[in-house]
Amino acid sequence: MKTSCPYCGADIDNDIEQCPNCNEYFKEPYLKNFKCTSIWLFFIMDALLSGFFTFIWILMNKNAFKNISNRFLNKKMDTLYRWIFLNLCVMLICAFFIPLFTIILYVVNFVLFVMLSDLMILIIQRYTKKKYKVEITHNSIFEILFRTLYVVHYIETYKLRVLYPKKSNFLFVPD
Repeated sequence: MKTSCPYCGADIDNDIEQCPNCNEYFKEPYLKNFKCTSIWLFFIMDALLSGFFTFIWILMNKNAFKNISNRFLNKKMDTLYRWIFLNLCVMLICAFFIPLFTIILYVVNFVLFVMLSDLMILIIQRYTKKKYKVEITHNSIFEILFRTLYVVHYIETYKLRVLYPKKSNFLFVPD
């Protein structure tokens, strides 16, 4: 069934979210089912829990990422979850007995979280390209420095990134 675009008047299908003629959105772009996407709430919770809220946040949002991802990326993400969980368990045990080994595990943990953050952003980018036909970029330096905190910021500012893709390489100030 066809209707007309409220912005340009072109004939469009009822089930589309963006006008192919004027590129206006009928619904605001958003990512469904993500929990705790406020960067300030995430930062406070992570500080209170000495960095362990990052892992809790990742587990809380595991299904949200799976819903917008394909099967291949889901397998990669599950593998990274397992490695991070195993690394955290070994790190907690070794913290009391072998301090030098704990430092090595912190480095491994850092690398794993960078890989997971990169995979999460890749999933969001592919989902956006498929659903909204927009390529959004990210800042790799911020991603490495802030890891999961940057992913939370990326999700929090998702609507602005889709609406203004040329500016999405920079940090956005949320609405």
